[in-house]
Amino acid sequence: MNQKLNTKIGTSVDENRYMNKKIVLTGVLLLVPALLMLILLILPAIDMPLVLLFIGRFHPMLLHFPIVLIFFVFMLEALKFSGVKNISPVFSQITLIAASLSCMIVVIAGYLLFGSGDYSGDLVITHFRGGIFSGIGIFITTYFFFLGEWIGKYFSKLYLGALIVTNFIVIYTSHQGGSLTHGQNYLTEYSSEIFGSNDIPLKPREELLVYEDLIAPFVETKCLSCHNDHKKKGDYLMTSYQALLKGGESGLPAIPEGKPEESELLNRVLLPLDHDDHMPPEGKKPLNEYEIDILKFWVSKGALEGMMVKNITNDSVNTVIDSYLPESNKMVNRLMQTKEEMAKLNVELQAVAKDLKISITQDQESDGKFFALSMLFPPASFTDEDLQELQPYYSVFSKVSLVSSDITDDGLYFLGKMTNLRALYLQKTSIDGSGLVYLRELPFLEKLNLSYTQVNDASVLELIAHPDLKEIYLHNNEISPDVIKALRENQPAKKFLLEEGPYN
Repeated sequence: MNQKLNTKIGTSVDENRYMNKKIVLTGVLLLVPALLMLILLILPAIDMPLVLLFIGRFHPMLLHFPIVLIFFVFMLEALKFSGVKNISPVFSQITLIAASLSCMIVVIAGYLLFGSGDYSGDLVITHFRGGIFSGIGIFITTYFFFLGEWIGKYFSKLYLGALIVTNFIVIYTSHQGGSLTHGQNYLTEYSSEIFGSNDIPLKPREELLVYEDLIAPFVETKCLSCHNDHKKKGDYLMTSYQALLKGGESGLPAIPEGKPEESELLNRVLLPLDHDDHMPPEGKKPLNEYEIDILKFWVSKGALEGMMVKNITNDSVNTVIDSYLPESNKMVNRLMQTKEEMAKLNVELQAVAKDLKISITQDQESDGKFFALSMLFPPASFTDEDLQELQPYYSVFSKVSLVSSDITDDGLYFLGKMTNLRALYLQKTSIDGSGLVYLRELPFLEKLNLSYTQVNDASVLELIAHPDLKEIYLHNNEISPDVIKALRENQPAKKFLLEEGPYN
């Protein structure tokens, strides 16, 4: 009997030693990498070899693996909590190991990308730190998972807590990364429509004016981009009630007093969609049937500015208005939210502009939805590094004028990330055109000024590949007349202009 007892005690001691070794070894494998990640936060910036810079570029492609994996583990635990008991812990174990391995690779690639200097600014630093702590959280979560499986419930609770916290850090870090790529309001753009907003109360029905509250919002949404103070298509302005009535280059009043049936505005709206004179034109969102019916009624009654909805006695028109109000309210709310967000963004940009000694204003040619960047006079020094500081805001610029700045062809890489850019003025800079390839991916770029630069015959050919460019100014540079002639013959849709061109 004593021999059996001694055997059991010996076996128990051996098992404890084996378990302790497992815990220590697992701790080394999981906690040491977490500690190394923490050290990345304090490592000084160094010049990266090209091979490391190349590896860093894989970060955006790889980062989805640990994000999906750690969220998958969270979903498994949520299913267990809801009563699904037949989920094997092996699934969580394998997924956590895969998440740990992939996050280590992603964090290293992210560090290399961060260290390359291609990205800068507070948003980049926040995203980098979030990535480090996300990786640490995944390793700690994995360690607590194994301790919970081997030792007991106390560590199981720590595991669940670490899993929840880590998922929140990952979500926050992912949001920062999305903001870097798509702009700071990317994630929350539609939140006001989904959840509503109590900050912007809308008028009750009995206080609504037909023009101001029903017609003006859809005119602003669907017509103003072509008929504003800076872009008057057909010389027709629609920014106010008086301008709306006046009409454009046809000489005919849009809504003639006492002759609503001769309304040029209404006639254009009612033309077939494929007609050249239809308003809005092809490619723009047309008025829907409710908007057309409301516009027809308003014009037929004299297009009065003070007409109130509550005074309308026509039952069919009231039915149309009641059906349209939910959509109209969303539109009005969205317009008001956008204006508030633009005002807040403008405050941020003015602070940035002051620091960088540049000018940032709302680009009215884009209906005020984007911003224009330009140099002050006399211009201060503005370099590629200064351009990097604007990275969190790249998506909000539609016009950039860097005339007489210190921008080089390397800076064109950052300009190529301004996805809403429509006009770019680079005259009197030292660029030679070797970076024009970076502009190829800009989907809306229509105007490019390269006058007084060192752009030559070889580099200007890169512009052939850009499908949307319409005006290119090439005055006083290194391009030969023969190349200009060939460009004009082979690219008739583009205007290659040998003149100084506009500066903003």
